[in-house]
Amino acid sequence: KDKRIVWGRFKPGSHILYEKYKDRASIYNGDFTQIQKNVALWNFQGCETKQDLEDSAFDIEGFLRDEFGEQFGVTEADSFINGNGVGKPEGLLANASIASVNSGGASTLTGDSLIAIYYELKEAYINNSTWVMARSTLKTIRTLKTAVTGEYLWTPGIKTDARPATILDRPYITAPEMPAIAADAYPILFGDFRRG
Repeated sequence: KDKRIVWGRFKPGSHILYEKYKDRASIYNGDFTQIQKNVALWNFQGCETKQDLEDSAFDIEGFLRDEFGEQFGVTEADSFINGNGVGKPEGLLANASIASVNSGGASTLTGDSLIAIYYELKEAYINNSTWVMARSTLKTIRTLKTAVTGEYLWTPGIKTDARPATILDRPYITAPEMPAIAADAYPILFGDFRRG
C-alpha cells in the first residue's frame, strides 16, 4: 500500500542577493509550498523459522541479509533509472522534463554528440557532474577513432600522472540498467545527480 509524504518545496520569489558598496545581508523573498508524493514500500521476506536461524551451522541470517540487500539495491537502481512512477519512483529515463541531445544518427554515437551533451548541461552543475552508461556504451566510446590517423580519441588509465579515467574531464560510472545504443534509446545520462 502506498504511503504519502508531504514535503516542503521552496518557491523562489523576488530577491536581492548583493548591493554593491553596502553592508547589507542577503534578502530572499519567497514562499514555501507543499507537494504531496506517493511513496511505495518495498520489502523482502524469507521463510526461515527462528529455530532454523539458531540451529544452523551456516550463518543463514547473514546470508539472507546480504542477499536481500543486493536484491534491494538491484530493484532500487532499476527503478531510479527506468521506473514509471507507478508503485516505484519515476526513473530518470522516464522523466520527459529532462533535456536530451540527438546524436545525429539513429543508432550511433559520436565524439561530437558527447561534446554536445557536455555543453548542454548548465554551468552550475558541471563541477559535480558524472556520466552514467552501460558498459557496452562505454566500449563504443573507447573505440571512437580519428578519421585521418585512426588513433583512439580516449585512452583511460594510460596516463603517467595516474589520474582516474574520465570522459571530457568528468568521471563516469557504468550501470547495467542503462539501455544500449539503439534507435529511440537514451544510452547516456549526464548531470549532477547530487542535486536531484
